[in-house]
Amino acid sequence: MNPNDIEEGDDVYFDCIVKANPPAYKVVWEHNGQVMTHNQRAGVIAGSAHLALQGASREQAGKYVCIASNVEGDGRSEPVNLQILYKPVCKTPINTIVGAAINEAAKVTCEVDAFPPPKNFQWVLNNTSATKELDTGKFTVGPGRSVLTFIPTAETDYGSLSCRATNLAGQQIEPCRYTLLPAVKPDPPTNCSARNLTDDSAELRCAAGYDGGLQTTYFVEAWAAGELIANVSTITPVWKLQGLGSETALKLVFYASNARGRSEVTTIRVHTLSRLALHTEAKSNHVGVDTSWALGIIAGIIGTLAVLATLALLARKRHRPLQYEAPVQTVKAYKGSMQSANHSPIGDDKNPDVVPLGKDFNCTRDCERPPEPPPYAAVVSPPVGSSRSAHSLHDTRSNTPHTPNTPASDAQSIGTLADDRRSVTSGTLSRRREVVTTRTPLLANARESCV
Repeated sequence: MNPNDIEEGDDVYFDCIVKANPPAYKVVWEHNGQVMTHNQRAGVIAGSAHLALQGASREQAGKYVCIASNVEGDGRSEPVNLQILYKPVCKTPINTIVGAAINEAAKVTCEVDAFPPPKNFQWVLNNTSATKELDTGKFTVGPGRSVLTFIPTAETDYGSLSCRATNLAGQQIEPCRYTLLPAVKPDPPTNCSARNLTDDSAELRCAAGYDGGLQTTYFVEAWAAGELIANVSTITPVWKLQGLGSETALKLVFYASNARGRSEVTTIRVHTLSRLALHTEAKSNHVGVDTSWALGIIAGIIGTLAVLATLALLARKRHRPLQYEAPVQTVKAYKGSMQSANHSPIGDDKNPDVVPLGKDFNCTRDCERPPEPPPYAAVVSPPVGSSRSAHSLHDTRSNTPHTPNTPASDAQSIGTLADDRRSVTSGTLSRRREVVTTRTPLLANARESCV
């Protein structure tokens, strides 16, 4: 295969000869610096040391490099430049309208894309009278382009023109087409509007009409109070006007012009903004930004205070002193105080158990009442099946006739009372306080409080 004669649609094969020690474990291919991958649907078959392009296209032209890799590193081949010949195609495939006046020269340019660049062009005029090929003296040939100079002399000279180019790959299949019409003045611009109005400037845009087949220039005039304050021309219907003045009522006039004349006009009216309004708007935007920052700061402070309050509440709840939660222990302490009182040395001479009850009697240390437990605490109740209790003792002694007793019997009586009190277990305390008394054998009608 001749590498200088590869046309579009041909199959192209590459081989990569690798010499390496140790042997290469990988070979990849690059096209114009991009790694190629195997894609059979696209016609790219990349093997370890082989590359095949099936039906090569003009886009696949360029430089190819193979890269081999072993444990010592990578090795690159010298780039191979692939040139693919293809027939000329039009750079502007649409039908172009060209205006020409009778006995006036009209220039038509035909540009094509081809490799190699074409050296031959052919122009054909097709009108109502005939189809004829134009003389080579009426056009020039340059790199990839040809320029035709056509002068219509009669109405029959107008029609359609076609241009074909030829290079080493062959003649152009689809010609470039042009419509030759009598040159007329252009149509006026349409759909004109003003954008980005400020206090002294405006951006204007229109849609271009038919240019009459000739080069057309677009104009805009700005009028204020009957005075022309701006006149701008461009090759496209887009303008930028400045220096219009603040709060100015403007009349904008648009039109197009070519060698055949000037189009009709299109008019719109606009009003520039006032500088005070722009200043107020900018200030409002600045205040809005400041307000947003202030609201954000306030929200952050409130959130921080809420978190701190929650943490303080949790800490206070965690370190709060425990409530009275030991009713049974309170009852045991109460029983212990009763036992201490019952085991006091009654037989001591310095502490006689005979206490006269008079009007000025005050309870002494031996008869101090234990503190009442809270109403929700567990209180003393007699055990089930108990034969004696504080109530039964009181009832029995109240109904028993008085008989003299000895001190020993008195001590035995007090010990029995203490035993009865020790038999009391945890239960529900009665809300009614009761007083248990004993009779003293030495005094008549005298009682000793044993609360």
